[in-house]
Amino acid sequence: MQGDLPPALRRDMESWAGCVAGALEEKTYRSLLREAGFVDIDIEVTRRYSLDEIAVSGASRSVATLSPGECREVDGRFISAFVRARKPRI
Repeated sequence: MQGDLPPALRRDMESWAGCVAGALEEKTYRSLLREAGFVDIDIEVTRRYSLDEIAVSGASRSVATLSPGECREVDGRFISAFVRARKPRI
């Protein structure tokens, strides 16, 4: 996820079942990799998902509760990506 997830999506059980609510924000993911000792972290976006695709994948009720501003903020922010990182030898 690139950006913050609206609370309505984060709280919704349907979103959790559809693997939407548990999406990590990219900065958080990078930080966790660094904390685990990885370096040379590269995240290559391979696909962006529209809000309509997110709704179809298992978050239709929670997407319907989003304000127009939240919809604009989230649309295209869910991604699939190749994650590359290296753990130096000790």
